[in-house]
Amino acid sequence: MDKAVILCVFDFVSFHVCKALLEKGVEINGVTVETTNNGKFLDEKRMEIGRNANFFELSYQDWIQSADTEERIILSLYDLYMLYQEDLLKAETFTQSFFTKVKRMNKGNGKLILIVPRQLLADIEDQGKLTSLSNFVNQVKKFGIEIQIINLPTMYGPWQPETFIFQHSILENLNRGTMFKGIREETEDALYIEDALKVIVELIESEKTGDFLLKNSVEGQWNQCASFLQLNVDRFSNKKNDREVEKEVIKIEVKNSIDVSDGLKKQIELTERLYER
Repeated sequence: MDKAVILCVFDFVSFHVCKALLEKGVEINGVTVETTNNGKFLDEKRMEIGRNANFFELSYQDWIQSADTEERIILSLYDLYMLYQEDLLKAETFTQSFFTKVKRMNKGNGKLILIVPRQLLADIEDQGKLTSLSNFVNQVKKFGIEIQIINLPTMYGPWQPETFIFQHSILENLNRGTMFKGIREETEDALYIEDALKVIVELIESEKTGDFLLKNSVEGQWNQCASFLQLNVDRFSNKKNDREVEKEVIKIEVKNSIDVSDGLKKQIELTERLYER
């Protein structure tokens, strides 16, 4: 893989995927979507990757009008959902142009990679919150292109948004907390972002298509994270995804390279540095 396009490139998971692919020498077109909120500390994120000669930032409109030369298009629906920005997937100004772009990939050798929350696999009571995501995925599947879907549980580590309960708790301890909208991430499993990236990048670089579910090789990681942050587990835990929809999903275990405490300390350290500026 020589090139890739990453939409909403400065969102949490997308940003980490971008950095990981750049480190492997992949040329990245990082697309920003004006209708979404790119979040705080955008300048700091640009500083981290903007100096890389293989990174090119462009607007969504410029990307839509560009020639179809991409090898991979990566879109994190996971980030949109966790940032409460899934309404983008119902906006015709986005979906029509995106679908047109994706249909053209069918004429070449491109592949679409969708990163989604694990909840899409589950038969859970709050499935209604995920309707726009599932509708979007189902629509894309009709185009007959190569598609890879990577399902993720809760992801933690540096740059986690404050819409996650872990980051919200860290900010509260720094007296920087804001009103919490409610827990959206699942509370059954958690992966440290750097550990998950190794598997995500391997999947993106592979020729594999289909649905993949990343899961921690050790059970109870979300609870361990919550305990380290001294969260009331009973208050924030939601229903486990123990009734997964019957479908062909390839489960991949992710090994932990560091302890939960060390991963969260890295998240805390970056947060403290950013808010001290």
